[in-house]
Order: sequence, then C-alpha cells, then structure tokens
Amino acid sequence: MVTLIDILILFFIIHADAFTLSAKNNVAVYWGQNSAGNQQSLGYYCKDDTVDIIILSFLTTFGKGQPLVVNFANACEGSYLSGYPSLLSCPAIGADIKACQAAGKLIILSLGGATGSYGFSDDADAKAVASNLHNLFGKGSSPNKVFGSASVDGFDMDIESGGSNGYAALINTLRSLDSSYIITGAPQCPKPDANLDVSMQSSHYDILFVQFYNNYCGVSGTNFNYGDWESYGEQHGTKIYVGLASSASAANSGSYVDAAGLTRIIDNVKGQNAFGGIMLWDASQAWANNLFQKQIKTIIGLNPVTPGSGLNPVTPGSGLNPVTPPSGLNPATPIHSIDTDANSNSTPSADTATISPVIPSATITDASPQNQIAQTTTIRKTATVYMTRSLVSGAVLVPTPSIRNKNIAPLDIARTNFAISTSTILVYPSATTTVINSSCQDNAFICKGSQIGHCDHGVWLYTTCPGTGICLEGSFVCSAPAKLRKRSSFKHAGRWSRKSRRVLL
Repeated sequence: MVTLIDILILFFIIHADAFTLSAKNNVAVYWGQNSAGNQQSLGYYCKDDTVDIIILSFLTTFGKGQPLVVNFANACEGSYLSGYPSLLSCPAIGADIKACQAAGKLIILSLGGATGSYGFSDDADAKAVASNLHNLFGKGSSPNKVFGSASVDGFDMDIESGGSNGYAALINTLRSLDSSYIITGAPQCPKPDANLDVSMQSSHYDILFVQFYNNYCGVSGTNFNYGDWESYGEQHGTKIYVGLASSASAANSGSYVDAAGLTRIIDNVKGQNAFGGIMLWDASQAWANNLFQKQIKTIIGLNPVTPGSGLNPVTPGSGLNPVTPPSGLNPATPIHSIDTDANSNSTPSADTATISPVIPSATITDASPQNQIAQTTTIRKTATVYMTRSLVSGAVLVPTPSIRNKNIAPLDIARTNFAISTSTILVYPSATTTVINSSCQDNAFICKGSQIGHCDHGVWLYTTCPGTGICLEGSFVCSAPAKLRKRSSFKHAGRWSRKSRRVLL
C-alpha cells in the first residue's frame, strides 16, 4: 500500500534537482559548439546532477531581413526545417530537451556568439525576430519547430558585435508573448558592456552570465570587477553568475583558473545578494577537464554562504576588499565635451606598442600588513590610486575577444614584469564618457591632454584627470594635480607586438 509518506518522498526525489532561480549554487554550461572536439549529445550532459542550466549555442544569424541560422556543430547537421531552407531541423536535440526538462534542467537558446551575422535595423525588426523565436523555438503554437514538439525555457543574449540596437524591444516582446520565459545575457566583464548595456537599462534580465575571462577584469588577474555587476544585480533584481573558462584551452592564454585557485575568489563573492552561481564555457571542455563542473559545484556548495556570514562586503569596482580614498580629495567633475578625434601621436602603431602597467582596481592583501597595497585603475572607475612602497608586479596582458565558437585557437599571450617605483600619487579621474562613431583597436590607449582614452569593443571611452592633472604619455595614467604631484617612473621589460601578441624582449 502506497502511503502519503511514500508519495512525499517520491515528490522530493523528483524535484530535488529542479532549477530554482533564487538559488545561489546553480551551475550553467554552454553546449553546442564542440569546443573541445569531443562533444556528446545534449542528453548526455543532462544526466549530470551538478548542472542546472544548459545554454544551447548558437542562433548565429538573425535580423536585418536575414534568414535564421543555427549552428550546433556535430549535434545537428544536414536536415532543414520545412519552409525554412537555411534553418536546421533538430528533432534529436528536441527529444533531449524534453528529457533534460523532466530532470529539472533549464534549457535556454543563446543568440549571437563571437562570430556570426546578427543585429537589428530598428525595433520593428527586433519584434519580428522575437515572434519567430517564440514560434520556431519557444512556446508558440506553430506545428513546425526546430526542436520538434519541444520548446526552450528562454533565450540568452550573447551579443558580442553589431551594437545594442533593438535588443530591449526583442526582450520586451518575448516577455509579452510568454511571461514565463527566462531571459539571460552574457556580457563580457568590462562595464558598461558595449552591446548589452542599453537593453540592461530598459528591459529585464533574469540572469547575467558575465564572462570573467579573456579580459583584464577576469578572475585570473587582480582587477576582478564582480562588485560592479553585483551592484547592477541588486538594483535590477538580476542574478549574477561568474562566467569561467572550463579549461586552459577554452579561453585565451592566462584566462583559465583551476579549481584550487578559484576557491578563495568564489568564497569572496558567493555570499553576495545577487550571486546566483557559476557559468562555464563550455560543456565539452568541462567534462574533458577532470569533470570541472563537479569541482565547481563543490566550491559553491550545496549550502552556499548567505549574506551576513562575515565575509567582507564587495564594493562596486572591485572583487575583493574596498579601496578607500584619502580624506579631503573630491571627485573630479565629469566632462561635458570631448574631442572625438581618436587619432593621436601617442597612439601605438599597428605593429608594436609599448606596454604600460595596468593599475588594478582591488586591494591585494596577504597576512603581513606591510605588504598591503591598494591599487585602482586610472580609466574605468572613479577611484584613488595611492602606493607607498616599491614592488615588482606581473603585467596582465589583456585580450578582449571571447573564444565562443568552435574553430578559434586560443591566443598565445606572454607575460612580462614591470619594475614600478613611485612616491605618493593621488589620482581621482572623472566618470567614463563614451565617444560614439570613433572606431579603434580593442584595448588601445591614448593620451589627449587631460584625458585618457581606452578602446572597448571598438568604442573610445574617455576619462578626465582631476584638477591640473594630465595623461602621462607612455604610461597612460593621470599625473597628480600640480600641488600634489611628485615624480614617478615606470620601467618596462619588453614591448608589445599586436601582430604576434607576444612580448618582444
């Protein structure tokens, strides 16, 4: 005889691993691009109880009158949807989607990727694409769907090119068609994101899978800026996931951090209010790397740290402890007009450029008080730089493009050392100002008098030095205002070759 207790036990077994948006220990993996070369079926990865979300990647072509195109590498090939000669029909993936959903997994379709042809001409274009997504992949009533009778649970915006136009309209239209859709985004860690920031301000994302790799603000350096994203998440009711490379071959050289190295980093952020879990690029790489997803699940734990547990608070602009400016220093007033000419005599050449130290935006702390050094970036945050002792610091070489499609080899990035000797320098740059219609090479820097320019996703971002401070040619940092200025020197051990992406000694 079946008792009520038996029924309750069965219920909890069935639902024990079901995805919960409010949880703080979710693991999400991208699947579909066969990054490691040994990709298994979607159903294979759904059998792992440590994974809560699987993001199907990618819908690579959409908008501006283009036919929809998907690419799931070896998982779906050769057969096309009736009436859509460019759109693959993937019933086997559809069967796996149903099995995954029955196991409590959330299945999301990702739009974009690092390569592809996508973007919108206007909001009307975006709304039309939203309708097609709803009917061909989502919960619309069309009998003719890419995944057969299966429907995805939501849509992910992994928009890495093409601008921001139309994505807010796309998201808002999808929500109007079915309010149960989970909408996610995958911005790169520099904030604001060049392609998603507009939609982040005018539509709602349930989750942001922030790519904390392939950039200076990732987990592998000292400029980890989780705090910026935590602040956004708390203000907008959005869960923030720390996006990681699943192995050394899944991202640019130097971007991968193993489980041992991640433990302290994740422990510092997993108790924050907006933290929702970890995202991994990608499934094939994680499984090939000693089941990296299981190692990650162990780090965030089945019973993650809750707010108020004694962790140091994360301040926007850092991923570690807050940097406190010296008393008596007022922030500079944001600039109101900017020369949009990005060409400058100080711009590095196409072949070689001098590397300058990137002053990171987090306090580096060890057990000895005399070794505490507070440092902060001079261009992307409103902050104070103050250093009181000499040090030798490993330079973080910063590539920005993500490796999120199958056939791109990781960049070979070398490291060099900088000897930095300095007296006290007080710097408090103004808010970052974006200059539109001024193309540039990602991660280039220029000095324009009192302004420092940094190229982010092909767009110049400028900050202004305080008072009478000026941008120092070659080092691309602000000098102190005249009354506070003391001499400083930066000596580098090599030069940067953009062609080879190596340090030439």
